[in-house]
Amino acid sequence: MAYIDFLTYQYVFNPHNLPNDWPAYTKSSANQNDELEENWQRLSLVDFNLYISDTDRVDRLNAAQEFFANSKILKITSILDDRFTDLPPDKIDFRRHLQDGMNLSKTITMSENGRPVKAEYKNGEELIARISFEFQTNSFNLITRRIERLGYFNLNGDISNEYVISDEVWDLSQTYYLAKAINERYLARSIIFDEVKAYINALMLQEHLSTGKTYQDVLSDGYLFWKAYSSDIDAWFHIGADGPLGTRILNDTEFEFLDIEVAPGITIRSWIISRISY
Repeated sequence: MAYIDFLTYQYVFNPHNLPNDWPAYTKSSANQNDELEENWQRLSLVDFNLYISDTDRVDRLNAAQEFFANSKILKITSILDDRFTDLPPDKIDFRRHLQDGMNLSKTITMSENGRPVKAEYKNGEELIARISFEFQTNSFNLITRRIERLGYFNLNGDISNEYVISDEVWDLSQTYYLAKAINERYLARSIIFDEVKAYINALMLQEHLSTGKTYQDVLSDGYLFWKAYSSDIDAWFHIGADGPLGTRILNDTEFEFLDIEVAPGITIRSWIISRISY
């Protein structure tokens, strides 16, 4: 009777991530009692054929092979202009190399400190590309290095590789880079306060209307609040020192809405102070 010795992927290098119980290596054996090498198994030829014909095992193998094949196909290749289909992924520019009339929508995710975390690009509902951002800063939270990495989504919805498309070192001993870093913080604080402003206005509207006040009351109270704080907010935009603005909000007794709880134990007052600490 013929026998088949086999070693499964559980015991070998498996870059395609095939099922651990699928044979990676096989060899024939004439005698059932021959010594087996470590981790090898032995079945009769009939039983081996049944083993590799098992429906569940075959389905898992096919799924793993399909997943690996899809990991090598980037979604962007289906919308590239024919002139650029042979470009390596790190040379593809999704803003210039797409088919005529094709444009990707962009969604930016921001961190709490007003800097971007990632920008994702979609074709309809399909994620096509992502740019991730990395920042190195000094003790004053000024940028000293800014890195952008581009990755393309494959058919599995994953990114296998990222490519550095920008790596800037900002030498703050040079006036140009110092001014650039200071302006970056100004713009980031503007983004932060846009969020704060929209949130406060929404809460004021919600709270005032729930207590029977009119929309005009909301506008009036909102006007008084922003007028009272406009100089401190403007100074925070430009300099970034949260102390004076934070201290004033902490000690404010004029605007009652600052004590509205937005979450258990968290008031509008404490939330604003936390947001302007960047």
